[in-house]
Amino acid sequence: MSVQPLRILMQREPASVSPCYNYCLWPYEPLHALIPQSQAPLALLLHSFEIAGVATIGRSIVESLLLILGPAKTVFGIKSIHGQPCWEFYFYDYECRNRSLPTARVLEFFAEVFGCRIELAEDIPYFMFSVELTLQQLLSRQAFEGVTLYLGNPGGTLFGGKSYLITPQNPELVFQNVYHFYNPAADQADMLQHIQSSYHLAQLVEVSASPLHRSYANCETTCFAHKRSADGIYFAGIPIGYLIDFLSDFKQLGYMLEYLLSHASQFDHLLFDVGFDCALVGGNLIFPKVSLYGFF
Repeated sequence: MSVQPLRILMQREPASVSPCYNYCLWPYEPLHALIPQSQAPLALLLHSFEIAGVATIGRSIVESLLLILGPAKTVFGIKSIHGQPCWEFYFYDYECRNRSLPTARVLEFFAEVFGCRIELAEDIPYFMFSVELTLQQLLSRQAFEGVTLYLGNPGGTLFGGKSYLITPQNPELVFQNVYHFYNPAADQADMLQHIQSSYHLAQLVEVSASPLHRSYANCETTCFAHKRSADGIYFAGIPIGYLIDFLSDFKQLGYMLEYLLSHASQFDHLLFDVGFDCALVGGNLIFPKVSLYGFF
């Protein structure tokens, strides 16, 4: 397969020509003009594949998605779920009634590689769908569970949504979670009320070293997600120093911390998005999932 799309993406372009994107695929201007050493977020994804021993299939997925969609159309998540590596790819199409994203081609690619064939009805008003892949699925090309669809939902002060899972065995939508976005600079009272009304998140207020009081909580947007067995918090728009603090607090992605400490100056033009799940189990707080997001 041609690697030309990957080379195009990694080219250094003036910041005014090449905007950056957060995990909602909303654009922002880089923190400073790019220099020869500047790296795209894709370098983090490729590093995670290499460390996990799936560099070949990981790079093939990236190249294929670039061929289908072009650059700056895919959001990725590098995750640790119960200590196991996992990756998720997110595909946005905000024109729910006048779609431009070649959804069928994306799903056909995943069907060819992983044998998991899913078709999405065009009358479902989703604005994004995602595919999650575990390490074992990448190693053995096993079928993944299904596709997650994201639909809008009134709530929060910026935006709200809900997600559903659709699988090859069950074409009906199965509810997954509901989430709400806030602006931390303006919505502190609303955010506190939201946290205090959550079974899992409310416990964070009582923890002296709570992530809610760490540097990365000073972000551009905060998202709360309420799931079946846990609640999630996502911090969007944090600089490289805050990302390093986050990875220092959550050791599950420790291999990314080591890499970023050695290459921090190559990524200091970017803002990052991170998240974790929090669950109260037997009176103890656990963090079963930790995530770092980027785009390519």
